[in-house]
Amino acid sequence: MSEKNKPRILIITPFRNEDHAFSQYLESLLELDYPHDLIDIYWLENDSSDKTLDLLKIAEHATDFNSLRLESIEILGPVNKRPPGEYVKDIPYGSGRIVPWLVIWNDYFLPEIRKSTADYVMPWYADGLAPSNVITEYLKVFEQHPDAGWVGGSIHRRYPQEDDLTCPRPRELTYSKKPVRASYVGHTWMMPREAVARCVFGFDSREMHFTLIDGLAEMGLYVYYQPSVFLKHISTDGKIYKHELDDPP
Repeated sequence: MSEKNKPRILIITPFRNEDHAFSQYLESLLELDYPHDLIDIYWLENDSSDKTLDLLKIAEHATDFNSLRLESIEILGPVNKRPPGEYVKDIPYGSGRIVPWLVIWNDYFLPEIRKSTADYVMPWYADGLAPSNVITEYLKVFEQHPDAGWVGGSIHRRYPQEDDLTCPRPRELTYSKKPVRASYVGHTWMMPREAVARCVFGFDSREMHFTLIDGLAEMGLYVYYQPSVFLKHISTDGKIYKHELDDPP
């Protein structure tokens, strides 16, 4: 496929107290082997109490992507960040995240997606690293499966005391040799922009992104797991505790 026929990609990343992960995230982003002039970036910083916003402002002018837009917002006000290596990153955690996520998606991400002219949107959360060929590998799934609406890879939980995978679900799909339908994959995934632009983000007790998945399903589009993509999760101490997948049982 010639470069002029390749899809354009919009990458969106939310940031909240991510200075422990930012340098690795940025390096991973810059190493993407997809043409950078076909990639637009949207960074949304939310109430960080660490150096995240300062790092974003420095990096904002040091990339070669087609465009990069940085926006800083206040939803709930700054929160305290736990010490490095703690099980969770911020205080509060859990249900306290639902309200800001509703605002982030419905008032910021979805409007940005709707006005974009990109072909695909890739949410990429800041404490994760993706392989350099992640975009190409995800696009293969969309080419092979017309009913794909949400494509992602596998990722371990970031905390050293948790050995389990957080994606894909169910875990047994990890050992698939080809792209396969899944109930959920996340953290860094890709969706057709026109389809997700018609969705609304809402509360769901299963997982906070499931209303988007349900919206795509109403259009006959489903979640797919791409076994060639393994995402690395950065812990709150800046370390990566899992570098490869476990051997199959």
